[in-house]
Amino acid sequence: MASLELGTRQCGLRLRRLQALVASAGVDGLLLVTGVDGKYSVGCSQALAYLLQGASNREAAEAVHLAEDLSDCVLLVTRSELVAYVPRAETAAQIYDLLAESTPGVTVLVPTPEEAADPDAVEETKLGAFVALLRGKKLLAMPWVVHNDSTPSTPPSTMQLEQWPLLQALGLEGVTDVCAQLQDTVYSHLDGHAVERAMGESAATLQQHWFEMIRAVGSKAPGPAAAALTERQVLEPLISYFSYGLLRPAHGVAQAVATMPPKVLAGARTNDDAAASEPLALSDAPGPSPGAPPLHFVAEAADGRGPLRCARTYFLSQAALTRNPFADVEEEAEEGYSFDASTAGWAAGDALLLMRTYASVVAASKAAMAHFATADGADATSARGVAMRALEGVLDSGADARFALWECDHVNRVSSPAVRGSRKLKVPAHAGAPPQLLNLTERLPPLVAFPVLGVEGAAAARAKASFARLAAASPESALASDATALAAAAGARAARRTRLAKRATVQADCAAAKLRAAAVSSEEEGGIELPKEVAEEEEEEEDVDDDASWAKGDPLLAAAPLLGRMLTFGGGEPALLLTGAPTVPALPGTLWCFSAGLVFVADGSGALSVLPFYGRLEAMTLQTLRGSSPDGSDSLGEAVVLRGCGPACGLAPACHVTTNTHLAIPLAGMTATGRRHILSDVLPVWQQACADSGAPSELRTPGIAELPLGAPQISYLKDADLDNPLPAECHRAGVAAVHRAHGGGSKRWPAMDEADGSVEAAVARLDAMELAAGLAPLDPSLEALLPGNGTGVPISLVLGAPSADVPSVCCAVATCLGERDTRAAVALIEGAAVAISPAAINAALNAALSGGGAGRPAHVVLGAITSHGAVALLRCLAASKAISSGAARLVGIVSCVSAEALYEEPARGVLMPGLLAQLAPGYVDAVVLSAGGAKASDISHANALLASAAGGAPVLRGSRPALVRARDELLPGTAERRARLAASAGLRRWGAGADGGLPQLSSGPIQAVLLTWVGELDVASLRSALATVGLPAAKADTLELSEEVAAKGQRLMVAAAVYVDGMTGGAPAELLATRAYGLRRRDWGLAGVTLAAGGPKLPPGGVPGGQLLLMGSGLAPEALCTLLQSAGTGAGAPTVPPRTRDSLTQDERSAIAAAKRLSALPAGCCFDGSVYRDDFGDVIKEHPSMGVFIGEFMAKENERITAENAAVAEQAARALAVTAVQQWL
Repeated sequence: MASLELGTRQCGLRLRRLQALVASAGVDGLLLVTGVDGKYSVGCSQALAYLLQGASNREAAEAVHLAEDLSDCVLLVTRSELVAYVPRAETAAQIYDLLAESTPGVTVLVPTPEEAADPDAVEETKLGAFVALLRGKKLLAMPWVVHNDSTPSTPPSTMQLEQWPLLQALGLEGVTDVCAQLQDTVYSHLDGHAVERAMGESAATLQQHWFEMIRAVGSKAPGPAAAALTERQVLEPLISYFSYGLLRPAHGVAQAVATMPPKVLAGARTNDDAAASEPLALSDAPGPSPGAPPLHFVAEAADGRGPLRCARTYFLSQAALTRNPFADVEEEAEEGYSFDASTAGWAAGDALLLMRTYASVVAASKAAMAHFATADGADATSARGVAMRALEGVLDSGADARFALWECDHVNRVSSPAVRGSRKLKVPAHAGAPPQLLNLTERLPPLVAFPVLGVEGAAAARAKASFARLAAASPESALASDATALAAAAGARAARRTRLAKRATVQADCAAAKLRAAAVSSEEEGGIELPKEVAEEEEEEEDVDDDASWAKGDPLLAAAPLLGRMLTFGGGEPALLLTGAPTVPALPGTLWCFSAGLVFVADGSGALSVLPFYGRLEAMTLQTLRGSSPDGSDSLGEAVVLRGCGPACGLAPACHVTTNTHLAIPLAGMTATGRRHILSDVLPVWQQACADSGAPSELRTPGIAELPLGAPQISYLKDADLDNPLPAECHRAGVAAVHRAHGGGSKRWPAMDEADGSVEAAVARLDAMELAAGLAPLDPSLEALLPGNGTGVPISLVLGAPSADVPSVCCAVATCLGERDTRAAVALIEGAAVAISPAAINAALNAALSGGGAGRPAHVVLGAITSHGAVALLRCLAASKAISSGAARLVGIVSCVSAEALYEEPARGVLMPGLLAQLAPGYVDAVVLSAGGAKASDISHANALLASAAGGAPVLRGSRPALVRARDELLPGTAERRARLAASAGLRRWGAGADGGLPQLSSGPIQAVLLTWVGELDVASLRSALATVGLPAAKADTLELSEEVAAKGQRLMVAAAVYVDGMTGGAPAELLATRAYGLRRRDWGLAGVTLAAGGPKLPPGGVPGGQLLLMGSGLAPEALCTLLQSAGTGAGAPTVPPRTRDSLTQDERSAIAAAKRLSALPAGCCFDGSVYRDDFGDVIKEHPSMGVFIGEFMAKENERITAENAAVAEQAARALAVTAVQQWL
């Protein structure tokens, strides 16, 4: 029902907010009616979309996008429950899935398939459900008046409600409007799902259009084509996104956005706050001084459907010249182009100063936001102080630096300054975790530089064009040319080494001869001459060197003097460059590798960077880039790290805004092909290039590159344990970029640079903090009870409805304890079906702890056959004297559920009241599912339901052998249980706020009648008798429209009996009947077990008899006594109901007509011997007084039936006598 899935606990949290509003407004409930019956109420649609569809932020103010299955429903939110009518069973299942774990009191009514097929029946069912929802409610709240900021609001009037068809039918009065309260105190609060929607949809879409804006400029860069773009052309992706968000108006939302509307301004125009984007070319914008070109432009973006805003300053200069190592020198000479001449007089001072100032402002803004979000006592003023201190030494003392922190809600209402701790803005600390800042626009590059203007842009354009010709060479021709060059170089190198060895020998001989002739004057001797063959070899060597030099004119070798051989062919390899500059932490782009350098073209800006190794690098390492996480989750894996002679290895613009000299190429940011290329083809060559940087010229490998004079030696090291040289902030941005890149794995929140786990933890803390603040605080008495501290006797609590197999589970727990040589006592809480108290629990515990002459037990198994929820039962247990005095302590909780009794109305899919409350996620250690006579499909469905609603507690099979095998789940260890309790504290918050009241049936308050009898019971007769009163139900009960009829109608939900049959040896047996299945007999789960308390009242001495518990609404004890008595052995035929006119058969009608054929006729009528005629002579088919005759016949028949039933009852009373009747209301 939501585009970005609404979590179960997030939906539960939103329901708690609505319930808190109901409590604060002092009303009985919040009523929501959608569709035509609510006259398409805007306020009701908003509330329903917020609760069940996950509408957040701006969507919470929209009212026209309800899912089809929610467009014709009714919801009532009370202080502790949600009761709803929906037209489809699938929708009801979705609501249960969303709220089962977090909300114990959920009831959803749906029409049966038969009713759904009949339009009239559907409307009658809806009206009946509406009556049932509002039964007993006197004062309701409804959101029917939607206020609009742009138009004056009118006071709410109930006259508007009188036009609603469903309310007209009921005549509802006593209604108050809460639309304004919902807008101000519910929708405007930032919860976890609202943050997820902002991150997953709003921020992601804004980022998509922002990068389109960058590509719009970068696709034409470098060069004058990008400079010719106008401000409006650059703005187009941002303004179209913003305008699209305004196409669909929302109620109560001002369409005009006065705070940061989208715009792009270039040059000095950025100084005018009121300026708007114009069709002005970027190159024509005013610069920092008259006649100077602009250096930058400012882009501001706004989400048209929410409060998300973003602003960045981007530069039209990289403050660096790109020399063209790929140029054809002869071609440039013919053109008359000279790089030195064309760039003479170029200066980057202004651009460099502006870029560094902007980087400082970015750092100061981040520091201010972090301070505001994480520092205790921070406010807008202290945040400004942090920003200004960070800018000391950067701005002039008289500079006018403006600083503002503002916040706005889901309808674009702005309040300034921001308030620390506001739920509209920040994630506070919770449960010992530090506060955390989530920046939804952090992924947008803080700094991008486009080389587009002046001589810088022209030089960059030439270099990129020349490199494009080089990169366009086909892989086949490149490989062939490369192989030929390598073969020639290898042969020349071998010959040269032979000549060098021969020359060394000759030079040694000459040196010896020189020493012998030392006495002779050098002028007279004319020096020592080398032999002719040696001199010729030197000349030949020079010739060979010339021949082995780089082939001029070969495009594949054009960059050889600077970069060496080209290693990467085709279109290059997608890669990431990571820097130590916080404003330029990660650059995605395309990488080409050379034997002694690389070329990188950045995505978006299109800037080409050339990095020769010789003269620019000091070291190269292959290492693992690790983060600060102990588990290594933020590791980037292997990376090639370059350490330069200057910042960022001279890579612009990063080199201007950092002092960190490193550049990293993470292999995880490349495709699988790219990683293999780097590891197998590139790194061995780069390692040789590093080795050659320190070798004599005669020993260097041919084809690497020329080594400039004074270039430092480059070291090469492969060590996975080296420290990460990048700052933590830059590494975190790199991790996020890698996860978004090729082969880097998937990122669940791609719009965020923050790690996915950190983002989700912050969202969870946001919701947990609100729960802990008052929506669902933990109960101190329960938190003290659950760990089982102390030295008292351990207690295992087993609870379940009367239809669940609580006795069998108690017996299984006792059996498991016996296997551990632990003597256990079993006690049932007496009268717990609908009434439970600390006194009753204390009585059961005292009886169990006394031991009954057998000594104090080592363990007590306490069973509770009850309709109360687990939390209500635990509160009574905590208040009992045995627990408060320390005589006993709780060590385990097991909840029992029957697959036969999951639903109050199986045909409507209405869950049994109190079922979810008995599961109590976070409290219960295990859930036992008893199959009974349920079908396999019902058991499978019950398993799925319990797995989703039990909060991770194990779901066990209910057979005794299976339970004995699952002893570790039934009797968890102390350490294990305490660890689970600590981990599930958040789950317990959902159930801690339960009011402890009895669950309500859809037909009225739940009631119980306990009948004790003596005598033989005929199970078949009881089965037939129960079938006449709806166990099992042949079809769904009609939802009564009349309050009086609903109050008087008797409706049974379950019948459970324990009895002794004298004819079968006196072994106790159990009977169970539900609305889904008929009466069945099974063994009594505690047969043979001595009960310390709470056992059924059975006649002594093996006399047949037992107890029958009947639960439902509108129960009549006298009628139930008659029903039980009619099932006694020897009671004869079952009682016959009185006859009505509809039961008259055709034969009986014919007999009456024949007997009364000649009876007196009314005045004016006649009988001609064959037919009857009236006053007008028309033929009458039957005697005119036939109705009177039938009434007389029925009266005689009912007198006979009454006499026969009395005789049957008298006989039954002698066979089965009800000795006690106990009733709970």
